[in-house]
Order: sequence, then structure tokens, then C-alpha cells
Amino acid sequence: MTHVMKLAIFKTCRTARWHLSRNWWLQALLFIAIWALGEAVVRQFSIPIPGSVLGMGALLAALELRWISVRWFRRGARGLLAHLLLFLTPAMLAVVNHRELISMTGLKLIVAVLIGTPLVMIGTAVVVEIGFRLQPIRER
Repeated sequence: MTHVMKLAIFKTCRTARWHLSRNWWLQALLFIAIWALGEAVVRQFSIPIPGSVLGMGALLAALELRWISVRWFRRGARGLLAHLLLFLTPAMLAVVNHRELISMTGLKLIVAVLIGTPLVMIGTAVVVEIGFRLQPIRER
């Protein structure tokens, strides 16, 4: 490769990084591309986890390994969070369409969740505590 070609590639990459660090919609598209890549990998290899989880895990790993910069995603993440209500509106409309979730059935569901969650947490804590107390007995 000639020196001129290397310089052209360097300038192109530098320009692309500059645009990526400045445009929130490009960063949002990069999030979508990572999600789509995760979905494709999950479908290709029949992995039993959601593609979005795989994609975001890969993004986290790339950020931790410093293969990519946080600057490339900061504005896109802020833009997506600023418009989060648009993503939640369809779910809220589904709840409104099912009136039973707002009526007495919905109230029963809320009470069951509010009572059940602490009970599960307490039960888990008790089982873990019993496990820790039995551990020295097993070591003897």
C-alpha cells in the first residue's frame, strides 16, 4: 500500500470517528446495528439468549477492553433515553386495551407482586443463611 493510500484511509477513519462522536442519530444507529448483529449471531448459532442481551454484552466487553470509545455512544444513549417514552407507549396502550389489568384483577396482581417479592427475598435469605451455617458441618 502506498503512502497516499494509507493517508487517505487514515483521513477517512478520522472523519468517520469525528462524525460518529458528534451525531446522536449515528450513535443510535450503531446501537441498532449492534442489536441486529446480536440477533443474527443468536439465530445463526441457536443460542438460547436474546440477541439484544448478547449484543449489549459484546458492547460492554468492547468498552471494557477499550476497543471502542464511550464517546462513540454517549450522545446516542442520551438521545435514546430522551425519547424513551416513545418506546414505552405501545406497552402502555396494550395495558389500556386490557381493562382487566386496570380493574380489580390488576389490583390483585399489584398486591400479589408487592407481597410476593419480599416473601421470595426473605425465603432466599433464609435458605442462604442455612446453607452458610451447614457449611462448617460438611467440612468436618
